[in-house]
Amino acid sequence: MEKDRSSQRLVGKANLLGQILIKNGLINQEQLDKALNIQKTKGGMLGDVLTQLGFISQEALSMTLASQMEAVYLPIEKYKVSKDALNAIPKELALKYQCLPLEKLGGILAVVMVNPLDQDAIDEIERLTQHKLVCMIGTKIQIESALKENY
Repeated sequence: MEKDRSSQRLVGKANLLGQILIKNGLINQEQLDKALNIQKTKGGMLGDVLTQLGFISQEALSMTLASQMEAVYLPIEKYKVSKDALNAIPKELALKYQCLPLEKLGGILAVVMVNPLDQDAIDEIERLTQHKLVCMIGTKIQIESALKENY
């Protein structure tokens, strides 16, 4: 039942995302319709489809998602990652959930993720690390690059 509610929230967010992108002048209705049709047939996240089609950049997507989720967007290319934080999350888990641990302070672990709405990822990482996560959003390409560089 919880999965169904989570899926419904994501579908609602996807529709809202498209409208926000149009309102902000980042895409037009024709581009949104094309992306939604591709998403319907092939699956995936709307933002990924839009970036794969070249309609928006990953940075524009991440900044829009951050605004939509009332989250913090963190461009991580110049961020110095704490070794203590890196040691908290095994490489395999970081790759699986596309997240990079940044800082560890007391019982809190700050991470940047491609999808900070991934409750399964958050639950598993919190359970493993015994830390409360503070999640920020970053671009897929920046996170992938930082994971290669830091692990």
